[in-house]
Amino acid sequence: MPALAVDAGQLLHKLGDAEQQTSFSGTFVYGVAGGLSAYQLWQQAGGPQVLQRLVRLDGKPAEAALANGVLRCLSDDALRDVARDGNWPRLDPDRLGEGYEIRSLGESRVAGRAVDAVALVPRDQHRYGLELYLDRQTTVPLKALLFSENGQLLKRYQFTHFSAESVSSEAIEPGADCQTAPEVSEPAASAVAWTADWAPPGFRLLNAGLRQRNNRATPLYWLTYGDGLATFTAFVEPATGQAPADERTQLGPTSAVSKRMMAGGQDVMVTVVGEIPLGTAERIALSVRPQAEQSR
Repeated sequence: MPALAVDAGQLLHKLGDAEQQTSFSGTFVYGVAGGLSAYQLWQQAGGPQVLQRLVRLDGKPAEAALANGVLRCLSDDALRDVARDGNWPRLDPDRLGEGYEIRSLGESRVAGRAVDAVALVPRDQHRYGLELYLDRQTTVPLKALLFSENGQLLKRYQFTHFSAESVSSEAIEPGADCQTAPEVSEPAASAVAWTADWAPPGFRLLNAGLRQRNNRATPLYWLTYGDGLATFTAFVEPATGQAPADERTQLGPTSAVSKRMMAGGQDVMVTVVGEIPLGTAERIALSVRPQAEQSR
C-alpha cells in the first residue's frame, strides 16, 4: 500500500504539466444535477499558448475557445463551467494531503484506453471526494467523478473517444457565433477589509478584492479560499431595506448560502458560493467578520 500511495502522488505531480504539453481531440460527456450533455474538444499544445476549442454536440449549438485556460470567446454562458472543469489545476500531493487521503485505485480502461485511477478521499465532511482516471500514455484525465460527503455522485466528466494526436489550427479556430469574452481584472487584495474567522482545515486565502457593482456606489468585497482542489468565494456587501431573506441552495456540487447579519456594527449580506457541502458554506458565511474585528 505505501508503494501504491507513492505512485498516486507521482501521477498527480505529472498531471498539470502533462495536460499542458499534450495535443489531443476527443468527445466527452458532462453531467451535473441529473443533466448530461456531449461535447467535442480539441487542444493544440507545443506553441506559445495552449489553445482549446469546445463545441456542444446536443441541444442548441454552442462553443467556446480558450488560451492557456482563459476564455477567448463564448457563445453560451452555460459552457463556462464545462470549460473550467476541462482545465485541471496543478495538483500538489503535499498540499492536498492536509485535506485528502490520496489512494491508488489501480488500473482500468476509459474510452478504450488504459488508465491509472487515483482517489482523493476527504479527511472530513467539509469537502467532496474525487476519482481521477488518468490516461497511461499522456496522463490527461479521461474521467473525473466528484462525490458528496454521503457518497452521492455529483458530477461526471468522461471521454467516450480520445486521440492523442496533433491538432490543426483550423480545428481550434472558433466560429463566427463565438463572442469575445470580456477580460476580468480584479483590484489588489489590500483593499479588502473582511475575513472568514473559520474555514475548513487546509483552506487558505487565495485572492481577495473590492469592486463596484452595476455602476453603483455600493461596494462588493470578495474573498476566495482554496485547499489545492476545491475553492469557495465569500461575497460581502451592505444590506439594503429590500434585501432578501436568508437563502440556501445547492445545484449539483455547487452550494450557495446568503446570510443577512450584523458584523462589526454593519448590516451586511454575506454570500458564500463554491463546490463545498451546504452546511460548510453556511458555517463559513456565519464566520465572516471585518478584519479589524478579527484582529482584536
